[in-house]
Amino acid sequence: MPIQVLMPALSPTMEKGNLAKWLKQEGDTVKSGDVIAEIETDKATMEVEATDEGTLGKILVPEGTADVAVNTPIAMILGDGENAADLDKAPAVAAPAPQPAAAQAARDRDMAIVMGAPNALRGSSHAGNASARDLVASGLCDVLASDYLPPAMLAAVFAMVREGVCSLAQGVALVTAGPARLAGLDDRGELAVGRKADLILVDDSGDWPIVVGSRRATDPVVRRVFG
Repeated sequence: MPIQVLMPALSPTMEKGNLAKWLKQEGDTVKSGDVIAEIETDKATMEVEATDEGTLGKILVPEGTADVAVNTPIAMILGDGENAADLDKAPAVAAPAPQPAAAQAARDRDMAIVMGAPNALRGSSHAGNASARDLVASGLCDVLASDYLPPAMLAAVFAMVREGVCSLAQGVALVTAGPARLAGLDDRGELAVGRKADLILVDDSGDWPIVVGSRRATDPVVRRVFG
């Protein structure tokens, strides 16, 4: 049965990408590991490798197509003995579960749920996916993270507190205790006797929270209080 090639997620946060170029054409033989296409995101251009062997039977998404959602079928590979008449036999790809439902399914399976801090700060996903604020309010978020805008983690916490999405303690835990727990760092992540801790003083009187002071765990005042 023909095998569908799906738009890959090239990073944990990728939701869509641009199909920049096909490096294999219909009728070409492909082997596992062959580079068949180039995908562009807002951060990089990366190569897509075939994971199956056969013949590239049909290209479903032309090169140059923008905003192709992850898991969209982009091509079909024919196996040995198959031909164009077999292309209609490929199984349909089930639509992904809505993200709130996916988050609940992850929680039911004791899986960690990480959401983007920029999503929480903005109040919605730029790609129309689940709102991090909604998941936080529902108790379905363990960690807020950000690769391209680290200040969003602190800003998102204060924004959600102002909007009544969560308490300050709950919001801070999403960027402290939650990441520490997922990383297996059980000696830090919260202010408690015997735990490592760095303290920051934040001015949240403006539109954007500003760190105006800090104390490292090695400073004497911190050692006396929390050591």
